[in-house]
Amino acid sequence: MMSCPTCGLPCALDSNPLYTILERIAAKHGMKPRDLIAEDKRRPIVNARWEFFYTALVETAASYPTIGKVIKRDHTSVAYGAAMWAVNNNLPTARNGGLDWRAKQRRNREFSQRRKGKSK
Repeated sequence: MMSCPTCGLPCALDSNPLYTILERIAAKHGMKPRDLIAEDKRRPIVNARWEFFYTALVETAASYPTIGKVIKRDHTSVAYGAAMWAVNNNLPTARNGGLDWRAKQRRNREFSQRRKGKSK
């Protein structure tokens, strides 16, 4: 039986794959699941959180809000974190969520260059 990510007590969360992923990612980073849930913004915890978001999107069919609720975050945090994990680790974007940051940066750069060229 797994321990609850919130309080640390034993509970029956084994049936939810998101909690299994949460525990696996926390253990990989030498943390407890409740560390990922906390309001802590230190880089190692943020990176573990981002990996959880990415892994949950890739390995489950859970929605962005459902994944966010597991660790008390908004769906936009899930989208941003998963995209950042993908970019930082040269991975494909999870679920093709429309958050291809490289393409977005390239489009913005091209647009800025076109505007500068017209203003001259």
